[in-house]
Amino acid sequence: MALKSIDTSDYVKTDEKLFELLDDVVEKIGEHNVVQVVTDNGSNYVLAAMLRHFTNDKELVRHAVTRFATSFLSLERVYEEKGNMRKMFTSDEWAKNKLSKEANGREATKIVNMPSFWNHAKYTLKIMGLLVQVLRLFDGEKKPSMRYIYEAMEKAKECIMKTFLNDESKFVPSQAMQQKILEEQALYKAGYGLFGSDFEKSQRKKILPAFWWRIYGHEAPNMRDLAIKILSLTCRVSECEHNWSIFEHIHTKKRNRLDHERMESLVFIKYRA
Repeated sequence: MALKSIDTSDYVKTDEKLFELLDDVVEKIGEHNVVQVVTDNGSNYVLAAMLRHFTNDKELVRHAVTRFATSFLSLERVYEEKGNMRKMFTSDEWAKNKLSKEANGREATKIVNMPSFWNHAKYTLKIMGLLVQVLRLFDGEKKPSMRYIYEAMEKAKECIMKTFLNDESKFVPSQAMQQKILEEQALYKAGYGLFGSDFEKSQRKKILPAFWWRIYGHEAPNMRDLAIKILSLTCRVSECEHNWSIFEHIHTKKRNRLDHERMESLVFIKYRA
């Protein structure tokens, strides 16, 4: 039996406000009639309501579209709503809201109004969109994908190269640093100092390359950092495939409204179990 309903869309869900609302009901029905108080685990719906208002009821987080590109698709939606989000964080409604005075609210306002944030978002979408398309092709279930993969990867690489204007210096943009790395490369090839040690040479075949450079690359610090950056890149998809399988068991058609952070935590726990 429903005793009372309250429109809390304009409230900030603090402990004090919840206590105030519940205490009023408890007083009316009598403390001796209350066995237990149960609340949901939502922290605040005011910001969500305001976002829906300024974005014409569009959801910024897109969970159900794909199993492995939620972050990318959510960023894409945020970028699409760039203008509306700026309007919201500069509106009178936001300025009057208690959340705008809190640390997280001030930080959110700063980020949304920061041109560099939107430039970085655009840059990320431009590059990662191509890779997401390839990943979705991998994960397709309607037709065998292997014969399409190589062509898709080549097209993605070509598009990324065009986006960077065929500039291959992204790992080391500084010419001065490039020169240092070339000089250190000569030391490595010549077996200078520790690079000439028989023990260090023997370790190259026993430990992972990136780990080897981390331990023995002190003679060439600039080349070491570049080597670690490149050699740490994974060339396997087994871990990703394992995660996708776990994700599929947790994120089903009937259970597709999980909070993003909760969903990631469940996948992490099940993967490590």
